[in-house]
Amino acid sequence: MTDEFEDWAPESNDLDEPVYLEQLFEENLSRRRALLDPASAFPLGNNQRRLVVNFNQRLQYKNGNYFDGLPEPLETYYDKNFYGRVDRFQNVIVPKKDSNLLKQASYEKNIFVFNFVADALFKLKRNLKIAGDTGQIATNTSVFYILVATRGWFNYVPVYQGLFRMLPKFYDAYLYSLDKREFNKIITFQDYVGGLINYLKVGTYKLPISLTQYVLSNHTSPVISGITAETAITKYGDDLVNYMQYISDPNFDYYVRAARKFGFYVDRNAPWRLFADVFSPPMLEDLGTYGVTKENFFDTYYDRTYTLDVELMREELVTAYNHFAAANPKIIETVPGLSRRGAPGYSAATLGCSTSKLKQIGERQPIASFQATALGTRYWLAFYFHIRMIESGVTYKNSDFLIDEAAAVARAYGYQQGLIYVNNLFKPYLYDERIFDNWRLTKKKNFVRVGEAKDRTTSVVGISNINSY
Repeated sequence: MTDEFEDWAPESNDLDEPVYLEQLFEENLSRRRALLDPASAFPLGNNQRRLVVNFNQRLQYKNGNYFDGLPEPLETYYDKNFYGRVDRFQNVIVPKKDSNLLKQASYEKNIFVFNFVADALFKLKRNLKIAGDTGQIATNTSVFYILVATRGWFNYVPVYQGLFRMLPKFYDAYLYSLDKREFNKIITFQDYVGGLINYLKVGTYKLPISLTQYVLSNHTSPVISGITAETAITKYGDDLVNYMQYISDPNFDYYVRAARKFGFYVDRNAPWRLFADVFSPPMLEDLGTYGVTKENFFDTYYDRTYTLDVELMREELVTAYNHFAAANPKIIETVPGLSRRGAPGYSAATLGCSTSKLKQIGERQPIASFQATALGTRYWLAFYFHIRMIESGVTYKNSDFLIDEAAAVARAYGYQQGLIYVNNLFKPYLYDERIFDNWRLTKKKNFVRVGEAKDRTTSVVGISNINSY
């Protein structure tokens, strides 16, 4: 699997054996002295500073020698941005809504993570406690003695729904700004959705729309993954706090080594946050107690977001349209009055006109969910395609052809395969596919962000590739 455990781990398999071995004392003392190197010490970068001031300070923290001689941390800012949020085929994933897969990670709070992660975290907490009780590490001056989970998995559905509901508010405000003639063109549910797509194409709406994009968003906490736990409540993005409160902690070295012993990565940019290295030997051992292997791990614990996107958005759109229809049931147009010139009793010079009238020309009717679903496979595949193209920044000039291809795949192999086809058009921009040659969730540093590519007209995912999950 990986050799990094062999480089530092104690020979004994006793889970309670401290990992801070005596022969490492001088090495760790030297490393702690290096923390005071002016090139690494006291970084002042934070999210409130202006870029012109922040750049060098952020670079100082990024290049700091804080983990020299220690197990490699996880770099969540500049490297493994989507760690725990994509599977090995680059599909965006969310934990299954199955309480049997979760386990409480704290006796003090209702914090949950995946069951095997909770087991590993318990071992780590126990190891730190024993190390402190036996005098191996500090107990009174360290935040890394008694670990308490403060944040873990959360139910993403209500959070995502609340975010999505911002879209109809902005869209409806846009509709009300239109002149009466354009506003009256929004009659049916299809009109409402079509207008929404055109509104989004303008590019003024910046929030995530699909669940897929929500999971990938920088504003979505990594703890959504179920394999991540936080052990403090600390402000993110303040490098000096990271340095003073955590990296300079007397137990930091021991904490990083112990975390790795039980299969965790420490987050370089939030040292109180732990990520499970799922396919590391310690984690695989914990997974095995639940009958899970690396081959069936993702299918056991995760849903792919492309299987959930359309249904979630469709239900929200039905609700949004019905609210719009209820607030604007009548379609009214103004009928201008007829001229009285030439009418009996009026001379040719008469300029008066009769008063304009309002005339109802139609009515907006709410629809049921099944009626929206009945619009058909191609309709919803086209909708999904356009949403993903808009929010990912990946533009195709041959959109109609690709949508027809997706619909053809769906007719031949089923709706799920049509979704896979659309999903495959956008997911290659998450990471360089070569990093998935190894089973570990992270391997190399090469990746491409969503939104960097502008056109893939000449690179069409064919029907032969529809089974790429």
